[in-house]
Amino acid sequence: MIGADGGNGLPAALSPVHPDIPVRRCWAHKIRNVLNKVRKPDHEDVKRHLHDIMNAPNLPAVRHFAARWRDACPKAVECLRDDLD
Repeated sequence: MIGADGGNGLPAALSPVHPDIPVRRCWAHKIRNVLNKVRKPDHEDVKRHLHDIMNAPNLPAVRHFAARWRDACPKAVECLRDDLD
């Protein structure tokens, strides 16, 4: 498995050479991107929720995050939902 920062370059370069290697979004980059859309006072709480999602085996943790932060940080929820695969 390859961890990528969300850019298209690495997956595009790997595909022709190693088409069977799964490419996943790097959680460090994803967390930073989501936190960029959150008010500073909420960072620790949001980050804790993101770690729960990162370690969750399925999508209910994402639904919980979306329900909790939808009104306060809609752009953060949208950012999280990008790259859910």
